[in-house]
Amino acid sequence: MRAAALFLGGLLACTAAGAHELKMDSQRETASVVRLSWADGQPFAFEAYELYLPGQDVPTQVGRTDAFGRIVFLPGANHEWRIRAFSADGHGVDQLLQLDASEGGNVGDAAGSGSAAGGDKPRAWLLAAGLGVVFGLFGLVQLFMRRRRP
Repeated sequence: MRAAALFLGGLLACTAAGAHELKMDSQRETASVVRLSWADGQPFAFEAYELYLPGQDVPTQVGRTDAFGRIVFLPGANHEWRIRAFSADGHGVDQLLQLDASEGGNVGDAAGSGSAAGGDKPRAWLLAAGLGVVFGLFGLVQLFMRRRRP
């Protein structure tokens, strides 16, 4: 009797352990890779992102970029995605991403509301424009101050 109870107890323990089993399957598919970086070229590393299918309010995929600022996903038959990536201080990107259907889902042109690198203008031009405005205003102030002196 005792042996039967131990046998049934062991059998129940084995079936309960099966409920915690995790099965894994592996297959090879073509992935799309998006690389995000700051204006100075540093990767947008370990920051949050969300991927949306057009017209949906719930993200299809969420996560964090890797150490190189990459987002890797399997686009399937969808050639248009909305990507939102943002850092803790609120900087980031919210863009529509067009994938090239002819080349297995490679990333094509991205058109949207901005980019993580600060747009299409090179950083040197933006810096030069800013300095020009500052020096121009300083020159105007000096001009008016000299005219007031007797």
